[in-house]
Amino acid sequence: MSVRKWCDVIGECEYRVMRTITKALTGVAVVAVALSLAACTATEIAPLETSTATPLASTSSTATATAPATVPVDSGPGDSATGTAVLDANGTPIGYIVAEGDTAWGIERRFGINGLAERYNRYLQPGERLDLVASAP
Repeated sequence: MSVRKWCDVIGECEYRVMRTITKALTGVAVVAVALSLAACTATEIAPLETSTATPLASTSSTATATAPATVPVDSGPGDSATGTAVLDANGTPIGYIVAEGDTAWGIERRFGINGLAERYNRYLQPGERLDLVASAP
């Protein structure tokens, strides 16, 4: 038999072996999925217990559900907040110009505010202006 014929025979054998392995693995996958789904049988969920406690009486007729906003107050430059505060006419910080090495977390500490890191969740560019918005504590 010629070398070419042997290559054809070997190639056909490799194809048959790979096809057999693929079918076997597909069967194993089907069995695994079936077993996984069988383990996910529906069970009855018990209802939540309800509280019998009575609510506290309100001393104010206009109770609010939200806490008052924290007004930014500049405590001065720190390790990771050395930029410049932008003030309104009353002297309240309303903005901030980022300096090299500043972080959102450091700026939050400097002004006593929350949420700046979530709003500016990225690298801060020197010279960039950030808005300091009053936030809930």
